[in-house]
Amino acid sequence: MDVRSVSLPQRERFEAVDALRGFALFGVVISNVAVFAGATQTSPLDEQAGWAMAYLVTGKFLGLFALLFGVSFALFMRPPPGRSDGAGGAYLRRLLVLFGIGIVHRVLFGVDILMAYAVLGAALFALRKAPDRWLLVAAAIGLTLPDLWRVIAEWMHYVPPPPLMSRADRMRLAAEGPYLELVWLRVRQLPRWWYTFVSQDTIYLAPMALGFWAARKKVFEHLEHRTRQLTVAFLVGLGLTLIGEYVQSALRPSLPGGGRWTSIAFGLAWNITTFGLAMTYGAGLLRLWTGSAVARRGLRWLVPAGRMALTHYLSVSLVATLVVTAARVYGKVGLVTALAAGALLYLGQIAWSTAWLRSHRRGPAEWLWRWIARSG
Repeated sequence: MDVRSVSLPQRERFEAVDALRGFALFGVVISNVAVFAGATQTSPLDEQAGWAMAYLVTGKFLGLFALLFGVSFALFMRPPPGRSDGAGGAYLRRLLVLFGIGIVHRVLFGVDILMAYAVLGAALFALRKAPDRWLLVAAAIGLTLPDLWRVIAEWMHYVPPPPLMSRADRMRLAAEGPYLELVWLRVRQLPRWWYTFVSQDTIYLAPMALGFWAARKKVFEHLEHRTRQLTVAFLVGLGLTLIGEYVQSALRPSLPGGGRWTSIAFGLAWNITTFGLAMTYGAGLLRLWTGSAVARRGLRWLVPAGRMALTHYLSVSLVATLVVTAARVYGKVGLVTALAAGALLYLGQIAWSTAWLRSHRRGPAEWLWRWIARSG
């Protein structure tokens, strides 16, 4: 939706959501640059940065994106003024196209979250008429899904197939090439994507369902009147984060020989931490948006990047892969250097999206996504 075509209260609501999406993009960009560079921790500063990434970034910003996915779903499914029909067919076509974009992204760049979002988006569609309380139940269940799968897999005596190539050989191929051989390896690995999905990515159903619930409750409308609710959400998210971190710290020493239930408890604590910190980030930024005109002016710099989040997600993969492959520096870059490069790239994306949206309604990837879905 073009925010320039809606009323002022609506525009402010969409700007807040887009600013939050632009903030989430920052964490994804620096994380992905580090992954594409094969960043190493060879110095004390790199090790401290790795600790900070694990606690503050890894999975948390993808969780925030998932929460916003749920918000966008609720907004998309609302019928236009004067019409009573929803947009179910268009939404499902977009999910199908998003899944296809994710496949291409995974094959070319080795990592992807779009496929998982598309599948979980279909689950959200199935819940579109569910009562509000069931959305909260779905969020709670989502936190347990990766560990529930591990229990089921163990009960079934399921053993995942061995990797097509050893980790050492994959690292060598990523560092030395040829790149097309790496792409072909990823193509052959595609059928195994489902295992990564069920064992890791199903957690993102939790923030998606919460975002859908919050949009249903019109939390994002008239945000200036939601300061109390946002403060409560911030404190609840922070409490969940601290509880999850405490449990992880307590269980970490016993992980090597702790058995199945110790591993499951640790995984559940990690999921709770991821969900809690995503909630903390989202509620905290929106509280800043509503509480200070100065903060709101500063956060508006994130709006253009948030409106072109898909374009930036794909472009950072392309740019980082091209640079790392051409310079042959995979596995030779320290984590701090990679994070700094990611931050600079993010600033460039803010500048690009600000300039681009002066003359275009949406980003290139967003336009292509809509066009393919409409054409199909």
